[in-house]
Amino acid sequence: MVGAEKGDTKSPQFWIDKERLLFVRLFAPARANPTNTDDIRFVNYQPLSGTWIAARVEIWNGEKLIFTEDYSDIKANPKLDAALFDPKQFDPNRRP
Repeated sequence: MVGAEKGDTKSPQFWIDKERLLFVRLFAPARANPTNTDDIRFVNYQPLSGTWIAARVEIWNGEKLIFTEDYSDIKANPKLDAALFDPKQFDPNRRP
């Protein structure tokens, strides 16, 4: 744990798994109400191309799970079409 004393779940802080050195948890002021604290958890780590990736992210506020992100079919170093990086593709005035 970095940023707070043991048992403190209100101060901004982050947690690192000491065996694998993985970022596993973050306590931060809630966006909707900064007087509350969001507990953001990175879970379901999977090995990927020589490293680790969290396949699930959970955001808790108090005892309530308020948001999740789940990732599947995760791939490392995929081939991407160069057009994805062409700003003209995102011109709001462009007509198909």
